[in-house]
Amino acid sequence: KKTKQKEGVLKGKASVSYKYDLVIENLNNIKEQLILYERLPHSVSGKIKVKIGNFSENYARNTMNVLKFVINMDKVDKKKVISYDYEVINDKDFSISSFCMTRDNCF
Repeated sequence: KKTKQKEGVLKGKASVSYKYDLVIENLNNIKEQLILYERLPHSVSGKIKVKIGNFSENYARNTMNVLKFVINMDKVDKKKVISYDYEVINDKDFSISSFCMTRDNCF
């Protein structure tokens, strides 16, 4: 579930905050370990910053803002929710028009 929390301009910087809830269900009646990868926005431009906020679970992060969660699901944990938020900050005069998968097809 994705929620856009706030949007605004302050001190020449535009920002948009997002909150996500990832719902995981264990449909087996046994203990399971799940490795979940989640990608946050990433920019090669110094004009765009991603500020990571709060997380409900521990995670590891690489330089491309890919998060790795290791979740141990007991058979009694039928459902688990991972919540996190982040903020995208950029110069107010800099327009973000799309997210690019590779550097070659951007700008």
